[in-house]
Amino acid sequence: MKQIIFITSTISNSHCKNRIEDFIQRGFDVDVYSFRRDNEAVPPSLSYCPIVIGEIVSANYFKRLFTYLKGIYTVFKKYKHSKNALYFVFGLDLAIFLRLICSRKVAYIYEEADLVQTYGSNKVIRMILDYLDKKTILKAKLALLTSEGFVDYHFSGRKHPDNIIIVPNKLNPAIQKHPIVQTSTDISCIRFAFVGGARFDSIDFFVETLLANFPQHEFHFYGPVEERMNRFGEKYKNVFYHGRFKNPDDLPKIYENIDLLLCTYDYRIDNVRYAEPNKLYESIYFRKPIIVSSNTFLSKKVAQLGIGYDIDSLNRDSIITFIQNLTPESIESKVKACSSIPQEECIINDQMLFLRIQNI
Repeated sequence: MKQIIFITSTISNSHCKNRIEDFIQRGFDVDVYSFRRDNEAVPPSLSYCPIVIGEIVSANYFKRLFTYLKGIYTVFKKYKHSKNALYFVFGLDLAIFLRLICSRKVAYIYEEADLVQTYGSNKVIRMILDYLDKKTILKAKLALLTSEGFVDYHFSGRKHPDNIIIVPNKLNPAIQKHPIVQTSTDISCIRFAFVGGARFDSIDFFVETLLANFPQHEFHFYGPVEERMNRFGEKYKNVFYHGRFKNPDDLPKIYENIDLLLCTYDYRIDNVRYAEPNKLYESIYFRKPIIVSSNTFLSKKVAQLGIGYDIDSLNRDSIITFIQNLTPESIESKVKACSSIPQEECIINDQMLFLRIQNI
């Protein structure tokens, strides 16, 4: 069996944590190396002990690049004579440095959960990163993409390489230990909610529009919010901040107390237009209709499944019209569509991934 050497850009990322723990549970020999961001602490819930190979200062980009180079080279020196080593890197930045330092023949698995190059405004840099990203995918033993939309982005309708595996960011199997309580919607007081870290302008805009025009309804934030969004609590009485929560343990109680899940990420960002967030699977699993931004890969999937609504999330009239037209029948039809999908389909199942790894 291969020895898996994980390299992550942060210690506390829950997506990386779940992937690593899945390998451990399946009996793989695993070593984990991480960079630490702004002195973050090792979460007490980790079942493994990551080895810190560099301290990242978020504000200093060039220092970060040097830290990546130095840290990955340290790992490479340790395993360069091992014929059984298989690297597993999360994200384009780490993958580029791994290929640069470890030679073109290094065996690695590459996981892409975000199109990081789409957040920049420089077109030349983006073209270069797009080229490197595609090369990284093509040269990987396996390339794990968390959205079918990412395949469309890289290969735009052409047949994608056989080394690509789509691994949607579904729910932790541990969620199945918790009972789910189904609740009905009171149309006179609809409980809208955002579950996760609230930071996009489109979230801010939706919440402001809702609170200013529909005092009979409520908005709930579950998770951290950007400082600017705290202003809502000073102006409106129908907004509630519940703070951070434990995933997956707290999710059943959260979804028991909401009616509609807001997932209107900012469609002006290409990554958002192609991504498939795990909120899609939370919506289905907990039978709560989802609200998403129009003209995205996610909106097409929601429409296909019939489980929610898509709106222009940066258009005031679109938001107001949507809320005004909500009816008990409309919401119930979306709930039924969610209920028609087996909950097991929302749980992580990486069997195909591990079958492929055995053949590397």
